[in-house]
Amino acid sequence: MQWKVIERGHVVAELEGDLNLWSVPEVRDSLLKVARKKSIRRVGVDLRGVRAMDTAGTALLVELHQLLFRRGSDLRLRGVEDHILKMIRLAGLEGAFEMENS
Repeated sequence: MQWKVIERGHVVAELEGDLNLWSVPEVRDSLLKVARKKSIRRVGVDLRGVRAMDTAGTALLVELHQLLFRRGSDLRLRGVEDHILKMIRLAGLEGAFEMENS
């Protein structure tokens, strides 16, 4: 995972590989650590490089969204390809996230 600072208070995480039961714990720690910083107003998660995502990946996005929402910040998903959108739809969460296609 790589981080890019877009502007003050706005960062983007670029994820690659699979976002699943085995990879989520490491990704989760990094994402939540950044999201908890008081100076962060928006976190973007670029999913363009994610080959596959399971329910653990979906749960991570929900947890990140909830944390940021409680703080008055927001989450934007970028590069949402069809296979990612399918998982989000299966969970009934299509309207929960701000999404941008690649």
